[in-house]
Amino acid sequence: MRARILLSILLAMLGITAGCHKDPEVAKRQYLASGEKFLAQGKYQQADIQFRNALKIDPRFADAYLQLSKSAVASAHWQDAFGNLQHAVQYDPSNIEARLTISRLYMASRQFAQAEEQATAVLQRDPNNVQAHQLLGSIYLASGREALARQSFEKAIQLAPNDADGYMDLGLMELSLHNYPAAEANLRKSVEHGPQNPLSTADLANFYRIQQKLPEAEQVLRQGIARMPKAYPLVVILGEVLVAQQRPAEAVNELQHMQDANPAVAEVAGAVGDFYAGLGDSERALAAYRRGLDANPKNTELANRIIAVYLSANRIAEAQALNDKVTKESPSNPVAIVQRAQILLAQSRPDEAVQLLQRQVTDTPDLAMAYLALGNAQWRRGALEQAAEAFQSAVRIEPTMVEAWKPLAELQLSRGEVNAARSYAQRCIQLQPAAASGHLLMGSAWYAAKDYARAADEFQVAARLAPRDPWPHARLAKVFVAQKKRAEAEKEYRSALTLQPDNAVLEGEYLDFLLSGPQPNQAVDEARRFAAAHDQAAEAHRLLATILNRRQLYPAAEAEARRAVAIDPKLINAQLTLGDIEEKQGHLDDALATYNQALILQPHFAPLLTLVGNLYLAKNDLDAAQKKFELALVADPNFAIAESNLAFVYAEKKMDLDYALSLAQKARQQMPQLDSLGDTLGWVNYRKGNMVTAKSIFQDCVRSSPQEARYHYHLGMVLASTGDRPRARQELESALRLKLSGPSEHECRQALEQLR
Repeated sequence: MRARILLSILLAMLGITAGCHKDPEVAKRQYLASGEKFLAQGKYQQADIQFRNALKIDPRFADAYLQLSKSAVASAHWQDAFGNLQHAVQYDPSNIEARLTISRLYMASRQFAQAEEQATAVLQRDPNNVQAHQLLGSIYLASGREALARQSFEKAIQLAPNDADGYMDLGLMELSLHNYPAAEANLRKSVEHGPQNPLSTADLANFYRIQQKLPEAEQVLRQGIARMPKAYPLVVILGEVLVAQQRPAEAVNELQHMQDANPAVAEVAGAVGDFYAGLGDSERALAAYRRGLDANPKNTELANRIIAVYLSANRIAEAQALNDKVTKESPSNPVAIVQRAQILLAQSRPDEAVQLLQRQVTDTPDLAMAYLALGNAQWRRGALEQAAEAFQSAVRIEPTMVEAWKPLAELQLSRGEVNAARSYAQRCIQLQPAAASGHLLMGSAWYAAKDYARAADEFQVAARLAPRDPWPHARLAKVFVAQKKRAEAEKEYRSALTLQPDNAVLEGEYLDFLLSGPQPNQAVDEARRFAAAHDQAAEAHRLLATILNRRQLYPAAEAEARRAVAIDPKLINAQLTLGDIEEKQGHLDDALATYNQALILQPHFAPLLTLVGNLYLAKNDLDAAQKKFELALVADPNFAIAESNLAFVYAEKKMDLDYALSLAQKARQQMPQLDSLGDTLGWVNYRKGNMVTAKSIFQDCVRSSPQEARYHYHLGMVLASTGDRPRARQELESALRLKLSGPSEHECRQALEQLR
């Protein structure tokens, strides 16, 4: 026995010794092959170890870096993936696969020039590389160069005429450009050359949905399901098509049959539940998810979808109970922690949600959904810059995350950045061409650009894709209002409210429409009707208060606002409405008390802090105003209005004028369309003695907003300082005629006395 043990030891030693003399080239290739096997099995940690062993032998081994990048991508460690790819290209500039992957990562982060550089470098080495031409086409399309995109896609098809992806790319591009005959021809060829590719079938069916050719869409889907019975998403799309054809019972049967045939498949349960959730049928959605969860009790994804339905239905207690259960079973589950943050948001606790999510993105920096939730939480706090950064991180990690592209488009729209918004909306449409939301965003971008014909086209597409969704009708109504077609707008608003008669947001838009019409009292009557029909709904009374406020019926408005606050003391919009009504009645102390009560609900909400600061400004309490503006900038360091107002306070106090100038300049750069920010920049320049600059700015403000008393006053003060007494008197008198008020009125009259 001892002899055998000794022999084993000797053999092991001999093996080690032999290994030391193994050819390094052979050894590194063996490590590479071993790592590739682990990678194929989804064992990423073991794969990493083997690839790094290969690199210990040869630190310039490009293939090992390439495989390490694949492992990092599979694990969603994007920064590691990018670094390893760069090493692969550094040590092997001819590595086409690495360059293509780098190009895709650059494109995902919308760094189009760098993405194009890498794809072009591939074509310089391999002019007939089909993937490079397809990728270059996608880069051109995403950056708005449609003609070049078409050339690249057509070249890819020429090189690979039997590749379904080439036809799919070209077809989707033509679809996005509304070139429908060309889109149909190419999408049909994609199905012809890729009959087992579910995406080809789905894209062709969705094309017919957009064209409102629902029987053709149904036929394509049924043929695809017959070829690919395990392509579950096709059954979901079929259900949507059947619902659009007013055949909901058949849709339910199709979905039910799919789940009955696959009761233990979590993917099926998720798809069926998502279908019902999209229809707004929360009970059926919950039933589908629960059925899948019963078969897969450890599936946290299904549990979290149930929580999402609870949250959308405002069933917060049930959401929290299930989240507590998931967290107890898996304390470090990052998805459960993100859901916990979403519950905090639903409980109007955005600051706690942000803190929780900031810790989570530190712990799991490659979890896209955590950044998405953080963006939503920051947006809720009014911290728009931080929200945009979080959404950008989400799409950088997961480029196909439509849920993050949408708010990016919405944020750009809110800032007036129409071209950027249109680019993000285009991305949404590319990812989900049959989803109404992308077309709604694109329509809103065209509407903001005053291209009403294109806006109407997109809204009509959205209405066809989502016949039960009221928002395409509401957005189309806005187009008709802009075109002065009030009868058509009225019809669309009525269609929207027929679909969702209890939707307070829709009702608010309709009330705005009535208020702007020839008979504004119709808005009062409609708001009273809505409030009576929803007597226990705080938002309904807040809407009525808002309409009465705008009609200057202040006592009645105040009563309705107080009713809204009494019903729901946590409804911050009701507090803000009440404060605005009190402010308009000249009750500044009451308004301050109301706004400060709202700050208890959201103490770090930058717009609200700025609003309170403005009230202190109106009371000429510069110190209190300064504190609120500074707090607003702590909450959102890039909130332009707070920056501008703080600069104005410094100018009035004649302190730290260099800092005031930097604040005012930054604010104006962020929102150049706001004359009030230009006025502040001019006033700071006036205080610093930069009269030429100040005069130019104030002249622009007066030209743009001739009815604003403050701009005439400021221009008059500059003209007086430069010795232009006649024009100074003219501007100061204009300011008083336009009802200049507050401390400025007193200073204006003093300046006029001196000029006389």
